[in-house]
Order: sequence, then structure tokens, then C-alpha cells
Amino acid sequence: NYASPPPIAQLWAPLHLLPFEIVLVGWITFLFACLWYATRGWALPIIGLGLVGIATGIPAISAPLGIILLGNVGMLLTAGVVATVRHPGAVAIPALTKVGPGIACLWHVVRGDRRAVIVGFVVTLCAFGVSFAFGPAAWFDWVGWIGRNYSSAPIAELAIPFVVRAPLGIAIVAIAARIDRPWLVPIGAGLCIPADYGWSFLTIWVGSLALVGRRGRESAT
Repeated sequence: NYASPPPIAQLWAPLHLLPFEIVLVGWITFLFACLWYATRGWALPIIGLGLVGIATGIPAISAPLGIILLGNVGMLLTAGVVATVRHPGAVAIPALTKVGPGIACLWHVVRGDRRAVIVGFVVTLCAFGVSFAFGPAAWFDWVGWIGRNYSSAPIAELAIPFVVRAPLGIAIVAIAARIDRPWLVPIGAGLCIPADYGWSFLTIWVGSLALVGRRGRESAT
């Protein structure tokens, strides 16, 4: 069973043919590239803070780097949320990895950008279709697993339940679109992670750094 939707596992399947060490180094390198994309000039400070957090045991500042070093998909998710503001088709990344953060596409909905909404929907639907075609049983198993394990978690989750966080996150993204503040989108999307293990939301929140000071179409560059 896989806690995230099947696409990530399906993309990883061919990599089992390669030596584990090569795959690990390549994946971690890719995640660091995602960190740079999501934070740009803030990437090195975040890495520095992460090292301090790991050394001192402070999860609030070690979370983004720790997620990368664990090989978790979280930083790819963050890059996907930031990319969604710039390129609507990228919403397929958060939508098909952790589902909830796909709410980042609401940015385009509220702004009335019909073309962007259509692009985001079509790309996500096509990605889902390809994934489902390759493994329909995996999708049914995943839905069943979510249903059986909805109220349980292997480690402690954020104390604020999803039913409280999700409406707040949706409202933040909607407000971000109304007042033209794209940096708020990762904040809202981070709150919409269905199962937030402790400080997972911070990994998405750092994506705000790449969008601070930008307005509307400027976010597409």
C-alpha cells in the first residue's frame, strides 16, 4: 500500500532496474533542484537553517531540509505548488501527489483566467488517465487504503484537523487571488495537506519566498 496516489510509485517502478545508490543520489539531487526552483535565492539560507535545526533538534527550521534528506516527495510538491501559479498545468503535481494542495489552481479560478483553469484541468485529467490506464488496480487499492486508514497515522499529525485547515487554506488561496498576492498560495496549499505530519506544511510554505513581491503575470517568469 502507498500513502500517496499511485503516480509517484509508477514513475519510480522503472528505476528499480538501476543500482539503489545511483537512484538515491539522483533523486536527492532532483529534490534540491526543486528547492531552488521553489525558493530561488533563499535556497542556501534554508539549507543552512536546516542544518542548524538538525543539529539542535528544532523541527520548525529543519523540516524543509529534513524532508529532502529523507527522500520525501514534499519538496517536489512545493515546487509544483509554486509552478501552478506560474504555469497552471503544473497543478497535476500537487493534485496527484498529495491531492489537497492542488487547491493552488484556485488562484486561476478566482482570477477568472478560464484558459488557465482549462489547461490545469486537462493536464491533470490526462496525467490521471495515463496513470489509471497503467494501473487501475493501484488506484482502487489506494482509495480503499485511504478509506481504511483515514483516522490513523503512523506518526503524530498536526493538532489542527484537516476539516479545520482545509477551509482556511481554500480561503487563503481565494483571498490571494483577489488581492493579487501569489506568495499566499503556498500558505493556503500547505494547510490543505490531508495528513500533515507535524511540520509538513512548512515545506510548502517556503515556496512563498519565490513569489514574494510578485504580482499577477509577473509570477509566470
